[in-house]
Amino acid sequence: MIAEAEPNPNPTTPPPFADNWSYLKAELAWLDRLLMRSLAKQRQDNQAVERVAKNNADRASSHWWKGFMAIDPSKGGSAAPSPPTIVHPLGRYGDRLEASRAQNIHLAIPALCDFLKLGHFERDLLILCLAPEISLAVNNSLMAKQVEKGSKDDSNDH
Repeated sequence: MIAEAEPNPNPTTPPPFADNWSYLKAELAWLDRLLMRSLAKQRQDNQAVERVAKNNADRASSHWWKGFMAIDPSKGGSAAPSPPTIVHPLGRYGDRLEASRAQNIHLAIPALCDFLKLGHFERDLLILCLAPEISLAVNNSLMAKQVEKGSKDDSNDH
């Protein structure tokens, strides 16, 4: 069961994660946004290649010639992406992680990262590798609740 966080009395400080599942849910939402953004960028790149490519050889070598040929953003191209900035030393959700630690809320992945001295990249790989298992566990839990609810509804009908 996912606990709900208590209302934050101080709006300037971020609320802590209510529990480990809340943290994992936030990380999975980040991963989902990252994957959707990558998919959208790939589609945009494919459209840019299709506008310029004349044959299959042009499409196959697009990774090479795109580096030499910039498509003007005013004509449908894209500007160079700005590098992401990490505001907090703990990275994504850093303020919330600190608030959780201050309230003695144990979060498994950050604790494992601290114990093994893993960096942001290794943490992200860990989340990426665990995502299918976490997602499966959440789906199984939701399905079990629906079955349980359905059996209660059936017993009420008799």
